[in-house]
Amino acid sequence: MDSRFGNTGQTCIASKRLIVHASVAEEVQKFIQSRIEGLSIGNPMDENTDISCMAREDLAQKLEEQWEKSVRAGAEVLISPSREGAKFSPAFLKNPAKDSPAWREELFGPVAVMVEASDQQDAISLANDTIFGLGASVWTQSRESAEECIRQLDFGTVVINQKTSSDPRWPFGGFKESGYGRELGREGMLEFVNLKTFKINL
Repeated sequence: MDSRFGNTGQTCIASKRLIVHASVAEEVQKFIQSRIEGLSIGNPMDENTDISCMAREDLAQKLEEQWEKSVRAGAEVLISPSREGAKFSPAFLKNPAKDSPAWREELFGPVAVMVEASDQQDAISLANDTIFGLGASVWTQSRESAEECIRQLDFGTVVINQKTSSDPRWPFGGFKESGYGRELGREGMLEFVNLKTFKINL
């Protein structure tokens, strides 16, 4: 919830698609719905506010268009949004079509998208089915599963049992259309360094 709705869902590493094993999908869905319904919408300067306005009205309008296209394409609506200017209320979609914006594009705002996976390999395949590859967060009680996901997920950062984040000590960046190169960490510093190669033959 914090990863998806923090900063009103407007961060590059916010969880855009929640891929959930079918065996716990109903439980997770009910949990997310209840948490969304309990979010406080209001002034961002009020510490009790969970969700506030989006950065600009045109961004909220784009998100609304992405939502409507995804619903028309067959996504199941669990919680509908409302929009007034830049205000966009938290919303929840399930199992969007593969060619819809909710699957193919980045929903940069307070919309949660949940997809059911039949097993771990299906979840990995679904996760990798994107043009983006900045970060992935895996939740599991199995170290073996965690290590398998780290090896197979095509993302610049993979974290286990925590939300995706960056840290000045570690290199950070994405794969595919989520960029190239790295910032932060030693590798990030080297991106800004001119290396000099020399050979001496005395």
